Amino acid sequence: MQSGIFADNKQKKNEKYKINAQKLQKIKLKKVKMYKYIRLEVRWLCEYDLWNLLGVRKKIWGLMEIGRNEM
Repeated sequence: MQSGIFADNKQKKNEKYKINAQKLQKIKLKKVKMYKYIRLEVRWLCEYDLWNLLGVRKKIWGLMEIGRNEM
């Protein structure tokens, strides 16, 4: 065991590290939540865009069918 000033400094350092570790954990949690939210957002956008693309594709196919029938 160390005595006096050294022991106090060590304890202070440990407390500082603990506080920093807690802060990091909180930041990580926030990041994870944001990441989940962003992923959901991206997934929704992808699905929406896919439906739009499908709609556009159907229109193009429809136009091609009409063109084929006229020929």
